[in-house]
Amino acid sequence: MSIVKKTPMAISCIALSLAALGNLMLPYGEWVRYLCGTLLVLILILFVLKLMLDVENVKRELKNPVVLSVMPTATMAVMLLCTYVKPFIGAAAIALWYAALVMQILIMLLFVKRFVVRFSIKTVFPSWFVTGVGIVVASITSPAMNIKAVGQIAFYIGFVLYFMMLPLVVYRMVKAKPIPEPALPTTAIFTAPMSLCLAGYMSVFEQPNAVLVYVMLAVCVISYLYVTVRMISLLKLKFYPTYAAFTFPYVISAVAFKSANAFLVKNGYTFFSFAPKFSEYMAIAVVIYVIVRYAAFITCTREQT
Repeated sequence: MSIVKKTPMAISCIALSLAALGNLMLPYGEWVRYLCGTLLVLILILFVLKLMLDVENVKRELKNPVVLSVMPTATMAVMLLCTYVKPFIGAAAIALWYAALVMQILIMLLFVKRFVVRFSIKTVFPSWFVTGVGIVVASITSPAMNIKAVGQIAFYIGFVLYFMMLPLVVYRMVKAKPIPEPALPTTAIFTAPMSLCLAGYMSVFEQPNAVLVYVMLAVCVISYLYVTVRMISLLKLKFYPTYAAFTFPYVISAVAFKSANAFLVKNGYTFFSFAPKFSEYMAIAVVIYVIVRYAAFITCTREQT
C-alpha cells in the first residue's frame, strides 16, 4: 500500500513510453517488444491500483492542471497495448481499444470543463498538448485494429488542436512566467505533438502529401533540437514526478523520424538517414534513466516531499 501511495499519477507517461518503445524496437526481436510490454503492463497495474486504493489523493491530484492533462497517457498506453495483444485475444483487443478511445475523449471533456471553460493562463503548460494531441495515438494504432478511418479522423482532430494550442503554450512559456519548478520538466513535451502527428499521418494515409510531410518533419526537428538543448538544464533539477514527461517525447520523435526517413529514402533522399538511429538511442537512454529515477523515488523509505 505504501508503494501505491508513493506512486505518482504521472507514471502512466512511462507506461506509454514503454508501449511505443516496444514497437520501435521490434526489429531487434519480439523478445524486446514483449519485455517492454511486460513492464508497461506492470506499470499500468500499479497505476490502476493507485486509482482504486488511493482515491482521495487521486481526486486531489486531478485538480492540478498538469496531472489531469497527462492523464490521457494511460488511455494512450492502453491503445498501444492493444496492438500487442490483438494477435492473442482478437476482437477483445478491438473492444478494449474502443473503450480506451472513449475514455480518452471523456478525459479531454473533463479537462475542457475544468481548465478551458474556467480559463486562466497560469494553468497552461506544455502538458496541455497531451490532452489535445494525444488522441492521434488512435491514428498510429488503428491500422492494427483494421479501422484506419477512425485513425484518420483522430489525426485531423489532433493536428488542428496542436495549432490551436501552440500560440497559447508558447505565450505561457515566454511571457506569462514563472513556471513552477516542478512543472518545468513538461517543457520536454514540446517535441511530442508534431512527432505524434507525423507518425500518425504516415500510419493511416497510404499516399502522404510530400509537402505536408516535409513541413511536419521540419517542425519535429526544430522542436527536438529545442527540447534537447533545454534538457541540459532540466536534468539538473531535483527529481519530480514530472520527470516522466521526458520519456514519450523522445520515443515518439524516434518513431516519427524513422517513418519520415523511410518516406525520404523512397523519394531518393538520404540526408536524414542518421536521425532514426540517433534518436532511437536517445529515447532508450532517457526511458531507462527515468525508470531508474522513478524506481528509486517509489521505493525510497524516507518521507517523500
